Formats: sequence, C-alpha cells, structure tokens
Amino acid sequence: MKCKYCGAELPNGTNFCTNCGRDLRNLRKCVKCGEIIDDDATFCPFCGTEQPVYQEDNSSKTKLYWIIPIVVVIAIAVGAFLYLHRDKAPEPVNTSTTMPPEDSDTTVISPP
Repeated sequence: MKCKYCGAELPNGTNFCTNCGRDLRNLRKCVKCGEIIDDDATFCPFCGTEQPVYQEDNSSKTKLYWIIPIVVVIAIAVGAFLYLHRDKAPEPVNTSTTMPPEDSDTTVISPP
C-alpha cells in the first residue's frame, strides 16, 4: 500500500508511514486488499472490489430541528400566560399601628 500523504510504499496493515510519520489508521481502506483508497471511491483502484457505501447518521441533526421549535413554542406560551394573567401590584399593607391624633378626645390605655 502507498501512503496517501507522501506516496511511500508501505506493507499492508501499516498504521503509520515510515517515511513521513503520518497516522494512517483512520484512512479509508479497501475491504478486500487493504490498500488506502479515496474517501469517495466506489471501487478499489488496486483490486477492483466494490466498496460499501456508509451513510451519515443525521439523526442528531433532525432531533435538533425538532427541539428548537418546540422550545420556542413553549417560551411563547409561557410568556403569553404570564402576560395575560398578570395582576396589578397589590396595595402596600401598612403594618404600623394607627394612633389617634393627639388632639382627639380619646384616651389610649397602655398595658402595665
């Protein structure tokens, strides 16, 4: 097999190029002869074997396309609910004790 990066001749099954040192483990290889082939190759250029086509897993992308609109709809619904059910600010409660004016005729009796 040949190194995809520098073209050096290598024994089949080599993980690293002995010439340039590049990692060859993640490169696409022929299912029959093990030669490094292009990522878009339908047939191996060395032995002619048809290569399997692997489809991308797009399930995570499609899930994301459904989650975003759902979150937006929920946010709008919560906002509308809060807007429609808002109350006027409650009147402040006076917690101080009310004393009659000093000039009144009432007598305040204080506890002993």
